[in-house]
Amino acid sequence: MEPLLLDCLHFCKLNMNEIIRSSNNLVCINDSVLSRIAHQFSNIQVEDLEDRKDKIRSRLFCKLIFSLNEWPPVSARGHWASTGRLYRCLHCGSLLSATYAGRIACKPNRMSIDSNGNLVFSHEKDATWSLTEHIRSLRSQLKDWGRIYWKLWSQCHLLSCVLCNQLYPVCDSLSCAYHPQ
Repeated sequence: MEPLLLDCLHFCKLNMNEIIRSSNNLVCINDSVLSRIAHQFSNIQVEDLEDRKDKIRSRLFCKLIFSLNEWPPVSARGHWASTGRLYRCLHCGSLLSATYAGRIACKPNRMSIDSNGNLVFSHEKDATWSLTEHIRSLRSQLKDWGRIYWKLWSQCHLLSCVLCNQLYPVCDSLSCAYHPQ
């Protein structure tokens, strides 16, 4: 029975836009099957679905939010970082992961210089912050699961400034803290 299910999942992935167009209601897809369908798609593929009436797209983005929380990240889904290890800094309010926190700017009094002459920033976890509450807050602000997913994705994925080589979250890509122009 499993090979048949895998064939059906693969068919769904290849023909999802057609399925969306021809089906009146996709609510009947149970959570387990929906999870397996979502694992077939990358974030870009879900974004590109033609689902004006939102028959399944929001539910797929919800599954991608769960997937974004997994460690290690699954690059086939467009995840190179995870929200599972995010915390908020008590001093600067930035969302960070321990893997790169020392390279993200904090308040000036929270930095030091290491033995190689590099700036090291010392963030402190805000014990009152939770990812669940953060997602609830985003839900009340953004209302759309796709927008919530991309906001979370942009908060945990980083870019590097071409001028100063400092890391910053994708959500702050309109300006580098050191090069505002």
